[in-house]
Amino acid sequence: MNGSEAAELAALLREVKERSGLSYGALAKRLHTSTSTVHRYCNADAVPADSTAVDRFAQVCRATPAEQTELRRRWELADLARTRKAEAQRTNQLAGADVSRPSTEKTIETRATRPGLRRYRIPMLAAALLAAVLVATGLVVALKPGAAQGRSRTTAAAPTDTDAPLSVTVRPYTWEDPCTPHYLVDRPPAQVPPPPREQDAAGWAGALGAVSADRQRVELTVQGTGNDTIVLQALHVRAVRTAAPLPWNNFAMAYRGIGGCGGGPVDVVTFDTNLDSAQPAMTVQDDLPNFPYKASKSDPQQLVVVAQTHAHDIGWYLELEWSSGARHGTLRIDNHGTPFRTSAALERPTYAYGLDDGHWGPPDN
Repeated sequence: MNGSEAAELAALLREVKERSGLSYGALAKRLHTSTSTVHRYCNADAVPADSTAVDRFAQVCRATPAEQTELRRRWELADLARTRKAEAQRTNQLAGADVSRPSTEKTIETRATRPGLRRYRIPMLAAALLAAVLVATGLVVALKPGAAQGRSRTTAAAPTDTDAPLSVTVRPYTWEDPCTPHYLVDRPPAQVPPPPREQDAAGWAGALGAVSADRQRVELTVQGTGNDTIVLQALHVRAVRTAAPLPWNNFAMAYRGIGGCGGGPVDVVTFDTNLDSAQPAMTVQDDLPNFPYKASKSDPQQLVVVAQTHAHDIGWYLELEWSSGARHGTLRIDNHGTPFRTSAALERPTYAYGLDDGHWGPPDN
């Protein structure tokens, strides 16, 4: 990296490190990072990914309050310079190549099931409009009808029965942190643009035909659209296609030479599922309460699914069971009208992008 801002930060880091008497190895252990990463920080070959890494460095080395303030100031300048460099490289490499696409964060509404109706009868014009909407959004949520017995015809015909009871916002490419995601791409490194920001990951992956490697994190936000409370009964995963892992190159989203990529605390209900299992199940993380959950117009429920595979290339989708009074149904949730897709990397060639040289290369050890 070796910019003037990074060099000034590194100079002060070296100063407080040398005064502390700690070796590079001892300091690395206390910072919970690698010795090579500490060397890169102190040699201006890398800038810490966030200010907390700098603060921790200062605390471990017992820097004075004035030094801590100055370290933070120098880090902010170095981080700004790094960001500008990354944006310039991204702009140059993406010039003439459109890797953007409409956001995959879409809200899909479903109608409640009415007793006595075996299927919906939609006028042709309405059906055409609905199809156009689904194509535009790129996400499909299909309803499996079900209804309680004994519901009166009058109640079934009430306006609340024809209102959509809930909506689901789906984000198929969310990250725990910048270090975790990897994508398999059927291209050589020279033909792959720099890593995107998280909010641009959908466009980046879609333009390259990239597939989530080893794990995929899908975020769902369920919200009622009327006055009724929606009870979320269960969430299931269905594997619909299993094949050998993709023999593609594996690209990390973390920049080479940048440490400190730890994620923040998890405050969302998160489920793990092993797609390699004969019958994949949902396991809630951190001993949080399991289903059922409730959602309403004013109080949405957010759910995260982390699906993993270490042996296959798998197509899969989700089914969300819901109820509201005597109405109930099942939502199929997938990606752009097709199943989500996750493939094991299985020791595929792995690359990370370097801001210092502007190329994909071997990742940090």
